[in-house]
Amino acid sequence: MTETVEAKPNFDQAASPLKGIKNIITPSGVVMRVAAVDLQWFNHFYTFEAQGKKCYQSIKTIAKEMGRAVSVAQERIDKLQALGLLEVGKEPFKDGWRNTYTCTPIDIVVSRMTDAPVTPQVKPLKKSQLNSLLKKSGQVDPHAVNRGIKVMAKTIANRDLSDEEVMQFAFQIATEKLAALGWNIETIIEERNDEDEQQPVTDAPETAAPVAGQTGSLPPVDAGDDVGLSSDADAMNQITIFDEDGVVTEEFINSLSGGAAPNRNADGTLQSFRYVYWVARHSQDERDGIPVRTREEYMEEAKPEYFPFHLLPDDVPAPITEPAPAMQQVNGPDVDHINCEDSEETQEEVFEPPF
Repeated sequence: MTETVEAKPNFDQAASPLKGIKNIITPSGVVMRVAAVDLQWFNHFYTFEAQGKKCYQSIKTIAKEMGRAVSVAQERIDKLQALGLLEVGKEPFKDGWRNTYTCTPIDIVVSRMTDAPVTPQVKPLKKSQLNSLLKKSGQVDPHAVNRGIKVMAKTIANRDLSDEEVMQFAFQIATEKLAALGWNIETIIEERNDEDEQQPVTDAPETAAPVAGQTGSLPPVDAGDDVGLSSDADAMNQITIFDEDGVVTEEFINSLSGGAAPNRNADGTLQSFRYVYWVARHSQDERDGIPVRTREEYMEEAKPEYFPFHLLPDDVPAPITEPAPAMQQVNGPDVDHINCEDSEETQEEVFEPPF
């Protein structure tokens, strides 16, 4: 690509206000952290606009130019959307559709920068947490709790509570606690009642066939039944699910236990790498606050190259790996050397969803 003088200052003038960005108020109103890697991916798309061009690359081309796996590229794009830095649209192209990527204007991004702390994510109640709480509740002395609540009410508000009032108070506290863990009891009951009214009577529910002996719904990913409420979530969140190349880590695979544990062959290889990918990607999307998809969608995008080779059975073709291209710098002196357009072959490519 012919080097020009204009492209460098145009890009630098637009991108320089974002160099010190840390936290940002997202379109959903929560505060999220903007990492250095987020800016690197943002710069990839912004370079198109800085050079007066439109980005309609395929996900495969984006992943190749950034030197990362397709799954990682999709994660980064989803993160940019959640941050409010990138809009993904689609437009007709030949007999199908293709994606378009539009960066949020720099002045709007700057206006959303904030020093406010990151909004804590709600960690949903898991099976192991529930089992731990149920185990602890079996050791609670209900009479002592009853007396304690009555003493509290008398001390603080000078009120004498009846046993029924104590019970209602305990239920109210439990309801608020469960809501903080992602279980709004009132909403769940209303939705369940609506479903019961609308559900036709059938002899047996239809279920999708399980894969390779695994269950049809996502099994719970536990860290042990004896782990406390907060320590359980922290322990699971410390496990890296995907490495920087989009490969499911062996640490995560080995952490799956109980109903989530994958079936293995005698030599320790996975009987169904698609099943493990489903659990891993579903767990990662939940961790990142990304809307989860169906089991079939996750399994369809599973590929051998997303797993350590020694965990794949002999009947699975060895993944074809190529040296990852070097990361291309999108600011500074090298900005003009980025190929902002696809090759002729890519330009003719009809858009296919990445999943």
